[in-house]
Amino acid sequence: MKHVEFDGRYLELLLSGKKRGTVRLGRLRIEPGSVVTLHAGGYVVGKALVKDVEYKKVSELTEEDARADGFGSLDELLEALRSHYTRLKEDDVVTVVRFELIEKPERLVRSSEYPYGGHDPLDIAAKALKHLDLDEEDRRVLEIFLREGSIRRTARRIGGVKKRGEVREIIRKAYKELTEKGLL
Repeated sequence: MKHVEFDGRYLELLLSGKKRGTVRLGRLRIEPGSVVTLHAGGYVVGKALVKDVEYKKVSELTEEDARADGFGSLDELLEALRSHYTRLKEDDVVTVVRFELIEKPERLVRSSEYPYGGHDPLDIAAKALKHLDLDEEDRRVLEIFLREGSIRRTARRIGGVKKRGEVREIIRKAYKELTEKGLL
């Protein structure tokens, strides 16, 4: 699932549903019908269904694009874009994404907690060891993780700090399987 990040000043607009779109410099690879996770100000806003994706030049942006992006006017949108993209030119291509917020968390969850849907990775590891048929290496890594209590310390134990991605991937795989089985 793709993640779309916003400046913290847009958090309330996103949560209220007033911001139902975004304009980003360049051609984003995002498909209508896909579900993305929205983040703002270090928090997970929720999941959104991408309704429409359009590529156009900055000079082709409309008042409707501005309103969908939570701005009162096209001038306000252009001012905000120039604050984000200081070298923005009228002939630059932008991606206009329109979305609908379809799921909000019950409480605001910090983005750093979200890789596992807001669940504690240690809880995921414990449940995976108890309920899943894990291969030997995944089981070994999750057991070390439970003892160490840290992805970084686990990575060091299995071969060095650069192994953090492998530890995270094992936890993600366990999270996905536990979720699919309704155990989280």
